[in-house]
Amino acid sequence: MESPEAAVTTTKKHKKIRRHSTRLDVQSQSLRRPPEGDSIIQKEPMKLAQPSMPAPKKKIDKAANAKKRKHKNVSSDSGLETANEEGNAKKSKNDTRSDFLTSLGPLNDISSIHPVLDNTLDSTFSKKSKSKLDVTWEKAVCSARGQPDGAELSMRIQKMAAKTPQCSVIEEHDENDQPSERCEEQTAEVKKMEKKTKSLKVKVKGAMKKLKKLKDSKSLPAKLKGNKLKNKLTSKEAAGDAKRTKKANKNAKEEIKDFKKLRNNYALLQSSKRIWEELRKHDLTVDKRVKLCNDLMDISKGKTQMMAFTHDGARVLQCLIQFGNMEQRATLFDELKHKVVEMVESKYAKFIVRKFLSYGSKTERNAVFKSLCSQASRLIRHREASEIIEYTFNEYANATQRQALLEDFYGATYKFLKNDQITCLQDMFNAYPKKKETILENMKEILVPLIEKSMLTHSIIHRLFSEYFLYAEKAMRTEMITELREGIVNMVHSRDGARVAMKCIWYGNTKDRKVMVKSFKGFILKMCLEEYAHQVLLATFDVVDDTKLLSKVILDEIIKSLKEVATNSYGRKLLLYLLAPRDPLHFHPDVIKIMREGDDNEFSKKDSLIRHSELLNAISKPLLKHVTENTKELVSDNNSLLFLVSIITHAKGDKTKAMEAVAEICAETMDSSSLGDLHIVEHPAGHITLKKLIAFDKENYETNKEDNDTVYFSLVLLNTVPESVLKSWAACNRGCFILLAMLETNHPEVSAMLLPILKTMTKSLKMLKFKGAQLLYDFVLYNTKD
Repeated sequence: MESPEAAVTTTKKHKKIRRHSTRLDVQSQSLRRPPEGDSIIQKEPMKLAQPSMPAPKKKIDKAANAKKRKHKNVSSDSGLETANEEGNAKKSKNDTRSDFLTSLGPLNDISSIHPVLDNTLDSTFSKKSKSKLDVTWEKAVCSARGQPDGAELSMRIQKMAAKTPQCSVIEEHDENDQPSERCEEQTAEVKKMEKKTKSLKVKVKGAMKKLKKLKDSKSLPAKLKGNKLKNKLTSKEAAGDAKRTKKANKNAKEEIKDFKKLRNNYALLQSSKRIWEELRKHDLTVDKRVKLCNDLMDISKGKTQMMAFTHDGARVLQCLIQFGNMEQRATLFDELKHKVVEMVESKYAKFIVRKFLSYGSKTERNAVFKSLCSQASRLIRHREASEIIEYTFNEYANATQRQALLEDFYGATYKFLKNDQITCLQDMFNAYPKKKETILENMKEILVPLIEKSMLTHSIIHRLFSEYFLYAEKAMRTEMITELREGIVNMVHSRDGARVAMKCIWYGNTKDRKVMVKSFKGFILKMCLEEYAHQVLLATFDVVDDTKLLSKVILDEIIKSLKEVATNSYGRKLLLYLLAPRDPLHFHPDVIKIMREGDDNEFSKKDSLIRHSELLNAISKPLLKHVTENTKELVSDNNSLLFLVSIITHAKGDKTKAMEAVAEICAETMDSSSLGDLHIVEHPAGHITLKKLIAFDKENYETNKEDNDTVYFSLVLLNTVPESVLKSWAACNRGCFILLAMLETNHPEVSAMLLPILKTMTKSLKMLKFKGAQLLYDFVLYNTKD
């Protein structure tokens, strides 16, 4: 017979097995549903068997309770709850059920739950109605739709796991039962995640504290706070990047070297480059250079066409052409003469053609010209070939060869009608007047694409445009100006280009002129300092009526760099043209003749005197300021003395400060001059400057006797220079002439101030032998008698 305790234990086990099997059947039915199945609400509700209720608790003796307590302690250490806590689990059934259903993730996650350990499914078998259960299950399915397979557990489940590190399964255990392995794994993973999150939080908080300290520190400036931190953070990254780039460059060089080895001419180029390295040295003896040239010729003979189009091979051939003899050059040219046009279009071989033009014989040059002349209009559009065409046209072509290059741009009609008597466009138009319009149209078709391709920097193109404007009628000229107006700034550096730009300004309408003037913006300083470009600005000052536009675009840039412009010979010409336009004292007659071509244009309405006066008003004040700041340089420079005189004599405004600046230099004693060894009175440029300024006083006094506001340099000089210094001037010849010039102005105030001083020096003047002293003595003696 079994004891009462054994019977109780056996009954308990049978009930547990029965309840466990029922739970497995329910779980297998619920978890075997498709992840994206049809709605449960629309179909017949699923029939589930109600699990058997747990048996009521019976009274157990003290020994059984002791065993239960012992098992409870073991299970609590492993993270599992004991069976005697089933009553507490029943009380929280409703909460567990609602939490589980709201936390359901994708169905794949649901299906992955262990059927035995997941006791939360018990909460679904409550006494509530089936309709409510179905609706709740449908919500769970809806929330799971659209989730990708293999997705992680929902956030709700993760939060629950984080809050309760123990296993959520509530199950009865016997004395000999052990905790589940899966529960242990889950607990270990949760603990690891907690440790990782805590360590990350600690690191982030530490970094934030450091950043805050750096920002709040008063020792560092505000700008350097972020920069220092960035430097510390990126220093290691920069070092790593540098190492990686070095490795990448090294690998790339090795790959390029391996690729070059695959070429057929690798051995040839390597051997020729070794000789080239020695041949290009400047300290070689003649014999050694001859030997190296012979060796190099032997290696490259018959293979020059292959070498000419490579980077290193082209260098070798250039060196051989430069240092080789005539026979070697002739041999190389015979191999390459049929490839001249292809070489001109090559990035590397074009330099070989340049070497033949520089060092080749007359026959070789003529052969190069002959190859280029027939295709000049095509090659000028090529980026590489256009450089050789320009170099050939400017440096080595004679008049006949230049004309031959130009004829390719005249069109097919000119080529068809050309004969021995026709050598230029003028001869063609004289022989065939009716073909003039056709030839000019052909030229226009060739030239207009060159404007679009920005080829206007080449002088051969400037010559073509110059000839076109020379023979074109008014309508054709107007059309070309419209096409060319935005690009003339690229043409002004050559003689022909400057003439074309001037004709565009002269014959263009008001709109064209405005566009052209605006295109000069940013290039004004460069134009002022060039021989031909500054003439374009002179033509602009002559015909453009919008003086405000000229002041804003041109004069403002000149004023910003006034000192640089004033010290340049062409820049001074430009400033002198603003002060005294077309003055023969400053400008050559040929320049004046060129400028007169634009006087008869139909688009200039404003009077030239008014236009000149408005421009002079804009430039006068900066020029007078320039004189006061740079008086010593202007006075002592032979090239600048006329410029100084022109500023003082022609500028508008108060000239007193400029005159006083010159007079202060004159007030220095003869022994201590700031100009060096010579005083301004004895200086070759200084004394001429003073004489011209005093001579202008004489002219000014004769024309403006009644004007009391006029400032005279002689009066400023006498008021500034001490009497003792004036007397010392009489001790030198040039000083005497300056004093005599002041007396000859016939200004009463000047005579009244200077004659009493000179009367006290008549005995000294009489004893001096040089011409200036004698003339001054006679003038003083004559005026004293009166």
